[in-house]
Order: sequence, then structure tokens, then C-alpha cells
Amino acid sequence: MPLTPDDSITAAELALGLLEGEERAAALRRVAAEPEFAQEVDTWRTRFAALYPSYPEVEPPAWMEGRLMAAVDNARPWRWATGAASALAACLALALVLRPADVPPPSPGPAPRPAAPAPITYAAAMTPADGKEGAAFAALFDAARGQVRVPTAIEVPTGKVAELWRIGADGVPHSLGLLTATGTTAIALSAADRAALAAGATLAISIEPPGGSPTRLPTGPIVATGALTRI
Repeated sequence: MPLTPDDSITAAELALGLLEGEERAAALRRVAAEPEFAQEVDTWRTRFAALYPSYPEVEPPAWMEGRLMAAVDNARPWRWATGAASALAACLALALVLRPADVPPPSPGPAPRPAAPAPITYAAAMTPADGKEGAAFAALFDAARGQVRVPTAIEVPTGKVAELWRIGADGVPHSLGLLTATGTTAIALSAADRAALAAGATLAISIEPPGGSPTRLPTGPIVATGALTRI
């Protein structure tokens, strides 16, 4: 069964290390059981790896070592079980990737077609705004399809809606559309929005009244932001 846009976003979030708890465990089980999903996770890791050199090393504050060591001591009874589970998941995924196909070699055929160009994709790690608590999640801009995809990962108060915005170098927000209450929202973009996102922009999500902002600017609080980066 082909992967859905939701599957692709889950794979990206696993590759970024954004999943926690049962969500992460469920994704790791899929890596072990579904070769297509495992390949999608590897693809995202390869894309994200190209971004690592652009981030400078940062010296951690002195107090962090003591806090980390305390957390390690508290978690020590679970270390073996956690390590064993992680190793088992990694071994299962590796076995699926390296398992030889039990089929005869293919007969000579026509020359293979040239590989299709890699899709141009941008990702934004959406994080809670203004230091608010909450989990980060990934928003994706597929330049080939002219589409931005955002999973439902924020709590929206009753009687309100979440609205997605792009903010360019001029700092002026432009609405991209409303987000659905469940699942992943796929928004088809205008030519102007595509060009603006490809040129580099920040995505932001605000809380608005039903139907979206009555003006051309956010009227409610900004709850998440993230800068788009080509991957």
C-alpha cells in the first residue's frame, strides 16, 4: 500500500526526533514491520543530514551537566530494558533493509529510464511561540505539487480555528488558509505563495474566529512558528 501524506509527515517527525512516548513507539514498530515506511524515514534522515553543517556548535550552560546526570541516575533501573528495546527495533529495521530478495536475477531488458529529478521539498520545525509548552511538529512545502502540508498538532479552543500564515523578509503575514481539526491539512498554494515560500519564509499559526481572520492580518495569538528550509 503506498504511503499517504500523513505517513510521510510521521516519517519526517521520527527522523527529526520530534515524536515521543507512544507515538514514537508506534512509528518504530512501523519501521520494523513496513519496509516502505522504513525507507521513507531513511530518506528524510538523509535530507535532514544535509542541514546539520549549517548549524554552529553551541557550548551548553554549566548547570546542564548536573541536571542530566540526575536524570540519568533516576532512569538507571530502566536503562537495560530501554536499550534492549531500541537495539531490537534497530536490528529488525536493519534486517528488513539488508534481507536479500529471494528471486532470480532479472533478464536483460531495455535500458533503464533516466531517474526522475529529486522533488524540491522544504520543511519547517514548528515550535510553540513565546516559550509556550508543547511538542514540535513538522510542516512540509512540496514545491513540485505547490502544496503545503501541516498535521493537526495544536489544541484549538472551542469556537475557534487555526490559520496558517507565511511571513517573508518584509515581516508582513499573508494567510495561506485554515487548518482542519483532525488529520493533516493539505493547502494548494497560489503562484505568488509558491514563489514566496521557495524564496525563504517563516510559517506561523494563529488562533482565529470561525472562518478565519476578519482582516488580512492575525487577530488572535500566534501559537507556533517555524522557518522553512530546503531539504
